Parts: sequence; C-alpha cells; structure tokens
Amino acid sequence: MEKDTICALSTPYGISGIGIIRISGPETFSVIKKIFTPGKKRRIEKKWKSHTVRYGHIIDSNGKIIDEVLVTIMRSPSSYTREDMAEIGCHGGIAAIKAVLSICLQSGCRFAQPGEFTKRAFLNGRIDLAQAESIIEIINSRTEKSLEVSLKQLNGSLSRKISEIRNHLVNILALLNYEIDFSEDFGSTSDNNLIENLDSIITEIKRITQEGQSGRIFTEGIKIAIVGKPNVGKSSLLNLLVEEDKAIVSELPGTTRDSIEAIINISGIPFTIVDTAGIRHYANNIEKIGVERSIKWMEKAEMVLVVLDYSSPPDQIDIQILDMVKDKVHIVILNKCDLCPQVDEKTINDPCKKARVVQMSCITGKGLQQLNSAIIEELNRGLCEIKNPEFFLSIRQQHSLEKTLKILEEIKKLLIDDITSTDIIADMIKLALIQMDEISGKNISDETLDEIFSRFCVGK
Repeated sequence: MEKDTICALSTPYGISGIGIIRISGPETFSVIKKIFTPGKKRRIEKKWKSHTVRYGHIIDSNGKIIDEVLVTIMRSPSSYTREDMAEIGCHGGIAAIKAVLSICLQSGCRFAQPGEFTKRAFLNGRIDLAQAESIIEIINSRTEKSLEVSLKQLNGSLSRKISEIRNHLVNILALLNYEIDFSEDFGSTSDNNLIENLDSIITEIKRITQEGQSGRIFTEGIKIAIVGKPNVGKSSLLNLLVEEDKAIVSELPGTTRDSIEAIINISGIPFTIVDTAGIRHYANNIEKIGVERSIKWMEKAEMVLVVLDYSSPPDQIDIQILDMVKDKVHIVILNKCDLCPQVDEKTINDPCKKARVVQMSCITGKGLQQLNSAIIEELNRGLCEIKNPEFFLSIRQQHSLEKTLKILEEIKKLLIDDITSTDIIADMIKLALIQMDEISGKNISDETLDEIFSRFCVGK
C-alpha cells in the first residue's frame, strides 16, 4: 500500500481563496503530465527541477480545462515524504477542488488515509515517531507557547534525549555481552560501575519525565471546572475569563442547565474552562441530569474553581461541594465581594485544609488578575512544576519511559542484593531498550502506528 501514489486536499475543505491538493508516490510526475498543461503553450520538460513552480491548467482526458492552477514539484528524497511529490494550488471553491481531486483519482492516484503523508515520512526515515507525533500538536496548537514546544520537538529535542539514553543502554549491554563471552579470560565488569551507570540513566529518565509532563500541559492544556450553587456567579466568571458573553447571565437561579466550554490562555497554557450547572437539590429530571454532569466534570477536571456567594452565609450544599473537592487541585472564589461579606473563611478552610481563596467581583472585574496568578501557582504546586520545557511527552511516550524506569530500577535492586546473573541483567537491558524504541518508533506495532496517525487530518 505504501507504494501507491496518493492524493488529498491539504487545506480545509470549503470555500476559500485557494485549495492545495497534495500528491505523493512513484507515479506522481506521470499523473501530473497526464492532467497538467503549462501556460503560454510551454511544454512539460522531461525532468522538471525540484522545488519549482509552474503555471497552467488542469485538464480532463478530453483536453477540457478544469481549473487554472500552480503546480509545485518536489523530487525524492528532498520532499516531506521522501517520495516524489507535487502540490496543485487550485481555486478554493468546492466544485473546483472536487473536480481536480476527481481527475487525480482517475489518473492513477489513490485517496490518502488520515496522516498517511506523515506516516510515509516516518516509514521512509525522514522523521522518527516522536517527531511525527509533534506535527499533530503543531496543527492543534492553541497558544504561541504550545506551538513553540511542539516545533522544538519536531526539530528533535526529545528524540536526541531518547537517543542518548538508548546509546548508554546499548553500551552497557555491549559490556555485559563481552563479560558473558570472555569473563573467564579477562575478569568481570564491576557491579559498582554498573550501578553508577544505571543511577545516572535513572536520574535522567526521571528528569525527562518531569519536563515532558510540564511540556504536555502546554500542548494538551488543563481542564478547569467552575462549580457551585445556582446564582453564585459561575457564568459571570466564565464570561469574565473569556472576555465575551459566552454564557447566559440572569438573576434567576438555574439558568445554566448544561455544561458550557471555552478556551483561555494564561501564561501560554491553554485552559479549557467549563461552566457547569448549579449543584442543588433538583426538582425535576432535567435538573438532575445537569447536577450529575456537573459532578462528573468536577471529578475529571485537573483543577476546580469553587464559586461561593460572598454576600450570603454558606449553607450545607456549599459545605458539601467544598468537601467533594478537598483532595483535588482547587481554588475557592468568594464572588460578589463588592457587597457586604457574609462568609467566614474558617468555614472554607476546615473541610478543604487551607484552600486557596480569591475574593472577586465578576461585575467589576476585581480579583481577575489575582485569580489568574492563583491558577498558575496552584498548577505548579498541585500538578506539575511549570518551567520552560524543550519538549513534551504524550501519554504513550510517558508510559514507555515509566516501563523503562521500572526495569532499570529492578536491575539496580538485583545488583545491590547480588541475587542475579549477568545473562539475566543483559536480557532485562534488552527489555528496557524495547520500551525506549517504542518512543522513537524503532520497535512499534502496526496497530499503534495506525492509532497514532488516525488522529491526523487526511491531507497531512
């Protein structure tokens, strides 16, 4: 299948100024010669120079002009996929795009699968799997910082770290194999030296894991649930955070019956803010569903903002909500601080073990800057220290590193206890290398590859 010539639209489908149709594979230039006529009665050269652009028209089998286009030629191996490639810049109307794609398919192309261009770049050795996964994050970047981290990963920031660790493990394995073969003639490798080398690798893996988790926060973002009773100002808080009237605000309690989501940017981190239905004693089935969804959001969010009405004494429902979030990263917001305060902060701190409290007025905007600072500080304290990461770790990559770490720590323990043989240690090092190779893609199943690239758009 990888030998087929594939095509796909690489720009968003719809009406636009231009549409880019990408072609890759061994028959790329044969297809172009069938369907493309250069302008000004020029001939198609026998060998077009790579990375050049030609003006002309796409024609059908009868010579009828389909569209006016620009064709860019990229010869193997100097292309995205390391195959012969072409990009057709046609008009961005739906009819024009459909017509040009149809001609490509009739002339020897197959429609590309999601992520197939990037998959070919990986299979042809242009990038490793960690770099390939960074491309989807570049496409999905929601902040400048997430784009910066993803671009660094595409340039090999994580791949170099993984390669260094792998090389250290390969060197250890070579020494162990040497000992297995020649220890009777030249003596054995010192266990102390081996433990020191393992310690160094274990420390580096832990450091990479910590930095990679921090990087993932910039790429994947953080979910924040806004919870509280009806009419305490949850929707007003959402609108204040996103700087638009995203949610309906009313003096009537229970206006929000379902969850409302929005994305904000604080210090380069994308936060998905969810305004949930007010938690209360429900009177009907619709209210019950809304309350149940609020509780589910509270449970799965990485951070919770509990909104209390500063002008009213907390009741039993307020106390129950505070008790529900006491083991999560959370901030208590005392809204309506422009009114006469009625909340004793001791009531808040008892069930929540000294919760972070921010006084706000969602009407005047007072306290917004303090809330943004508190969100970053609580993130650092409760989830992961936010530094300036050079790379990120996907969940898959993190699991591979954690498995590697577990194997190496087990080897270290066996060496300290002196209850194993060189053969067993060598076999365990091989297992650690297999886990490391899952990150770069040197050892990866077809099923995992298909799952990774299925998250890409069709034209990438």
